[in-house]
Amino acid sequence: MKISSISLEIASGQTQDFGAVTSSSHLKQQLNLVMQTVVFEEDASEAGINADKGLESSSSALTMPMIVVRAKVRQREITLTYDLLSEEEGLLALYYTNDKGRIKWQKEFGFVSFNELAGHLQRLLSQSESTFIEYYFPKQTSFSQVIKYASIVYICAACFGLVSFVFMADLIWRNDFFQSAYIASGMTYVISLPILLFKAFSDEARQRAAQMGQSISKQVIAILVGNIILSCAVVAGGSKLLHLITAKPIAMSVAFSDKRQDYWGKSCRGGVNIEHFFGAVCLENKAYWKVIRPGMQAVIQGESSAIAFDIKAIELK
Repeated sequence: MKISSISLEIASGQTQDFGAVTSSSHLKQQLNLVMQTVVFEEDASEAGINADKGLESSSSALTMPMIVVRAKVRQREITLTYDLLSEEEGLLALYYTNDKGRIKWQKEFGFVSFNELAGHLQRLLSQSESTFIEYYFPKQTSFSQVIKYASIVYICAACFGLVSFVFMADLIWRNDFFQSAYIASGMTYVISLPILLFKAFSDEARQRAAQMGQSISKQVIAILVGNIILSCAVVAGGSKLLHLITAKPIAMSVAFSDKRQDYWGKSCRGGVNIEHFFGAVCLENKAYWKVIRPGMQAVIQGESSAIAFDIKAIELK
């Protein structure tokens, strides 16, 4: 491809155009000319452009001049912007604009050396449009798309599970449910871990991590630990959803196993426990709570499933 223009922009809105580039040798000359034009001062207020190059220096000049490189192919355009932080380093971004003038793809490279910028521009000159776009914006394979959507569904399911602890906090769980829940959580962890690791090691994720200064080892540790919470949340949310679907109204006899030592609790007043169930039942009536003793019988009414019980009413026998 041909580079249509290389320009230098400063904060005042002034732009200096260095013309088109058609060869590697010409590119090197133009980049050297650009860097000779930019003045880097220790005092940021004095940064500007040499007056003998056609742009006047100003105390309000941009401390980060920007090099803009454009390559036009029919109605489409490839644009690279490079915010100069120093003579050796800057922030690089790539944009691909379609026939309608809209940005179809964009890529943030983060901190890039000036030599690396030259390498990207050499590739722009030497490759065709399709080859260049495929290099920087490779098409996702069916497998990578499945991984992407599977990870999104998994995280959404985990979020639902965490939220369900707030909106479905009154459930009491059957004791024999927990053994199955532990097994299900372990299986979920084992199945989901490769998906999350594959996603973390994708090119896009690694580039994003590099821009944020995150190391791969820290990411892996975060996934290994964080997936414990995610897998437990998925099982919890799935269990509560299954309870909602399968629960039926029922009245059943139960026995109290014990009660809390103090009526006043942070989130539950008058907490009592029921045999064969996990989770406190909150009795707002203090006088009612005081008469509860271990082994005392009661009839509970509510919605029951093989997983949990949602108590609506309690009546002592």
